[in-house]
Amino acid sequence: MNTKSIRFRLIAGYTGLITVVVLGFGIYTYMKVDNYLRLVLQQSLLRRAEAIATSLKTDIYRLGETGFAKQVQVRYTPEQNDRFIRMSERRQGVFYVSGQPIDRSFAASKVPLPGDWPSKPATFTVDAGGGSKLLLEVVKVNIPEHEYLVELGFSEKDNDRVLRGLLTTLLIGLPVVIVVAATGGSVLLQRTLRPVRDMIDKANEISHHELNARLPVHYTGDDLERLSITLNQMISRLEESLQNSRRFTSDASHELRTPLTIIRGELEQLLARKDIPDSIGDRVASLLEETDRLIGIAEGLLTLSRLDAGEALRENVHADLGELATTTAEQMSLLAEEKAIELTCLRHTSAEVKGDRSRLKQIIVNLLDNAIKYTPQHGKIRIEVRAEKRHAYLEVIDSGIGIPKEDLIRIFDRFHRADSVRSTAIHGAGLGLSIVRSICTAHGGRAYAENVADGGCKFVVELPLAD
Repeated sequence: MNTKSIRFRLIAGYTGLITVVVLGFGIYTYMKVDNYLRLVLQQSLLRRAEAIATSLKTDIYRLGETGFAKQVQVRYTPEQNDRFIRMSERRQGVFYVSGQPIDRSFAASKVPLPGDWPSKPATFTVDAGGGSKLLLEVVKVNIPEHEYLVELGFSEKDNDRVLRGLLTTLLIGLPVVIVVAATGGSVLLQRTLRPVRDMIDKANEISHHELNARLPVHYTGDDLERLSITLNQMISRLEESLQNSRRFTSDASHELRTPLTIIRGELEQLLARKDIPDSIGDRVASLLEETDRLIGIAEGLLTLSRLDAGEALRENVHADLGELATTTAEQMSLLAEEKAIELTCLRHTSAEVKGDRSRLKQIIVNLLDNAIKYTPQHGKIRIEVRAEKRHAYLEVIDSGIGIPKEDLIRIFDRFHRADSVRSTAIHGAGLGLSIVRSICTAHGGRAYAENVADGGCKFVVELPLAD
């Protein structure tokens, strides 16, 4: 997972925000429930304690402390109700304390006596032994010549049980909420970014041959709509600029052919004269060589402009790539013999492709011409044709000077020549491999180069097999 992507950061931020909100809500809910349960228990204890205090004021003289204690025991049965009741007189001390509750939630004998008697009802939380907590409500009763203290308590175990259940629910629910939030955020983000993916898919389909296509515009009235409109405007400008460039290249190369041809004819006639000095003849020969080079450049530019205009498939027929490679190699064998180069052609399997036969032959011619040009005397060139799965492969392997690693990617760019090649006496314009790549692209294939281990390089053409 790419942690630096916008998708990941948006989902992580969204999930983090939901987690903080849910966690804060859970803490707030827990505290509110805790306070509410404590308040309800406190009010219940206060009502009963005040009821006992009221009865004590009216019945203590009539019943006495012992009789009133029996009355409280019968009326409230604290052991059966899991409550704690204790009554004290300031001078004589405790005259009634309830027994052990049935649920054993606290030890009545371990409930500490209050240090100071509060002047008004007060609530305390005391330790009742065994780690149990007791919520204790204390009410002071003043009657003539006596001060009594009524204590009524109830264990907080029920409240603790409710809070533990709530805490368990929150602890289980929080991961579920996080997972649901992350999943929902991912789905929501995927639906939100669908227009962007549509734009990316369409942009990948647009090539320099199809600049008339445009990105889909989603009329959302936001930055996404403005982005797609801006990109389409940019593509329109690029299309216009590229068309002007193609038009200029085509017109310039076409217009240069005629004067260059005339210049070459004049130079050939001048070179054929026998009355010119040798020094002049050498200069004329040099000019004729450069003129031929300019004519080659003009022809290459014209070919590329035609390929860019979509003329790479003037016919669409079935052709055996192996047979085409064999016949082309035979036709160019004389060029190889001039440098004593061993030229072999291997056909492993039948490799039938569909396309323009003349353009496919031009691929082989350009690759062989390039290999012969950069292979030294007594070198070797091998052509191999094979079919694998759904593709045909044409490989031209030479024992030449090889290609620097940094130039392998750019070797098919127009007018690109490696520095090691520029330093030699080999002339070239750097258009032959560009033509090869353009033809391959028009036929739905690709071309690439790589160095071989024992020296030299290998050019590979990959084309789809015919149905």
